[in-house]
Amino acid sequence: MRKYNKTRMLRVVSAGIAMIAGTAAAHHSVAAYDLSRLVKLKGTIREFDWENPHCWVWIDVPAAAGGVDPWGIESSSPGALRRAGLKWDALKKGDKVTLSVWPLRDGRHGGGLARIIYADGHSWQPTGQASPLPPGIAPTSQSDNSDKTYNGQTPQPP
Repeated sequence: MRKYNKTRMLRVVSAGIAMIAGTAAAHHSVAAYDLSRLVKLKGTIREFDWENPHCWVWIDVPAAAGGVDPWGIESSSPGALRRAGLKWDALKKGDKVTLSVWPLRDGRHGGGLARIIYADGHSWQPTGQASPLPPGIAPTSQSDNSDKTYNGQTPQPP
């Protein structure tokens, strides 16, 4: 009887761990991003949310028809960004920047942060775990798209 209870408990614990691990893996997926291309967004920082589980950069990009298009750009956790050399005050409201992002596949104004280029020309790029790309994966056509700038049109999936 005692062995049966240990086996049953082991199965229950194993199932619980598997469910938690599956949820964590799904949460950290980059499937929403088009990793085959980068889009440059030139604009003004609206807000920089330095919070767990992911930091967010909110940027206003001038629209071709006038006005601005707000974009929400997701990044890694504060701890991962700090290890990659970025600080909580690295982006301030009103800063003029260019962000290189992996755009959302569905065409909405959002994406994953790949690089920050500041108005004075210096830049920051995540390394290691701060990158939204899994280890060993690189955008397939980064060099083809690195000079393309968002021009007010919604990025379309290929």
